[in-house]
Amino acid sequence: LVRLRREVFPVRRKGKVVSFKASYSGVINVGRPVPQEFRVVFDTGSGHVVLPSVECRTDTCMKHRRYSMQKSSTAVAVNLDGSPVSNLKFLGDQVTIGFGTGKVVGEFVRDVVCLGPTPDQEGLVGDAETKGPCVDAQVVMAIDMSRRPFE
Repeated sequence: LVRLRREVFPVRRKGKVVSFKASYSGVINVGRPVPQEFRVVFDTGSGHVVLPSVECRTDTCMKHRRYSMQKSSTAVAVNLDGSPVSNLKFLGDQVTIGFGTGKVVGEFVRDVVCLGPTPDQEGLVGDAETKGPCVDAQVVMAIDMSRRPFE
């Protein structure tokens, strides 16, 4: 369903390579009517889909494609429990997620998430005849990302 890319990184201690860490990344696309495509790392230690947000202005975020909630007609700002944010002038729930030596601070949004490259319109979430590899999912929009391990 998703073509994965294996990425291997050396782990160094005192200047010597002592082991290797591997991660797997793949392409997803988020939102409608024009899907926004991202290469993401599939983190087995977390159930979160994390995307840099256009609201994030750190150097790390600026080096990546950034998700725009405003470009998606299917996006809904939500709290951690999935309830819609009642007043968009105020922030919904925020989360801080640790990733090894770094962290992400983000807000929640529910949107259409599809595995693999951008599907044609037949891949949209819908009835049984047109339903593709897409689901409504809660996503963490990163508003702050540390340099490591995301650069």
